[in-house]
Amino acid sequence: MDDSPRLIPKTRKELILENLDWFALPVRISELVENVLDGKIREQSLVCCHSACDVCNSTIRSCIRKIQRELEEELGQSI
Repeated sequence: MDDSPRLIPKTRKELILENLDWFALPVRISELVENVLDGKIREQSLVCCHSACDVCNSTIRSCIRKIQRELEEELGQSI
């Protein structure tokens, strides 16, 4: 993996989609992730209800934390 800085930084959407893929999460939850990052939905509300859902909420929370770190590092944005 190349650690040199990119000429054009990744967009927020690119970071979200890249991390969803890395965590093997469906792209359809990108809007949910954006809402959490925007503060429209509390991260604590992502609790697994054990109803055989197709996405593990713990994994979503880990993905969101990774996206937050990357946004702060790469884009200089404070979440």
